[in-house]
Amino acid sequence: MKTDEQKRKEIGTFLLNEKGYSKRDVIRDLLNEFQLLKGYEPDEIALMWDDEHLTDLETFTEAFYDSVIRVVLNVMESFEEPANKP
Repeated sequence: MKTDEQKRKEIGTFLLNEKGYSKRDVIRDLLNEFQLLKGYEPDEIALMWDDEHLTDLETFTEAFYDSVIRVVLNVMESFEEPANKP
């Protein structure tokens, strides 16, 4: 039987290495749930500020997803027993 720490590490590896799922597919599925794209693809939607092109929605959401995963993994790591931390 796996320990909680082993399970957390396995989940972290799964999320970081995208083994068994596609990050891009997950993001596209989430964006489609909002039903706000009106038929456009995420890479066709520009994020602008004061007439300056910052990025497109696809690039932004992938970077945002990566940041969320890192934060979730940090939270999961905080549940490890102090003796198990390096």
